[in-house]
Amino acid sequence: MDIGRNTVRYYLAMESLQSKRIVFTNNYEDYLDEIRQDCEKGLNMRDILRSITGLGFRGKLTAFYHWFHNCFPGYYSKYKRNELESATIGNRETIRFGALSPRKLAIYVENPGWGISKKTGECSRENRFAQKIIASSELLQNLRYVSQSFRKIINGDNEGALMTWLSEVNQLNIRAINSFVKGPTQDREAVLNAIRYPWTNGLVEGNVNRLKNKKREMYGRASFESLRRKAVLSLTG
Repeated sequence: MDIGRNTVRYYLAMESLQSKRIVFTNNYEDYLDEIRQDCEKGLNMRDILRSITGLGFRGKLTAFYHWFHNCFPGYYSKYKRNELESATIGNRETIRFGALSPRKLAIYVENPGWGISKKTGECSRENRFAQKIIASSELLQNLRYVSQSFRKIINGDNEGALMTWLSEVNQLNIRAINSFVKGPTQDREAVLNAIRYPWTNGLVEGNVNRLKNKKREMYGRASFESLRRKAVLSLTG
């Protein structure tokens, strides 16, 4: 086993094996009372770290996770959250939503009918849960309005509605939405054309995608003439 004799004797002399020694260099003990208070509130580790960081803690996220799991091994099994909860950190209220992922929440924000049976009209438990979360957040409600109103404008025929929409969205002052609005603002004429006319550039994009697939099949080793012949003579498109 490639172990020294003295090491073997050391372990043989033990009545029971000692647990692995872990050395933590950060000053977690200085914030132990605050951490326990946050645990009683049911906060997750990221929120707890954010709370003590505001008090002067300088440790990193991964090291804190490692320390927390060793000092509070049963915390997450005890405070497993399947229902909507809220907790306050300073002046900010945080909402936790159990097993609902951010990707799923984004789907429910954009599509309120997701998770509702078309045959029976029965609403799933996840849908009801997501609606509670969205109703508790003004930000999520604004995001839902922006998404649904923009989709309605693009699918409609009212060109003037676009300018009104841009003005309303700018007043919301949401950084991510402001970044999105730059696109329709800079390419306003293209967006207006999408509203005016029933045509789309989907056919062009489809052919571009087909050509790119052909290029990948050829591993970039063929000339342009070979690529042209392969695209033109292809029976499958």
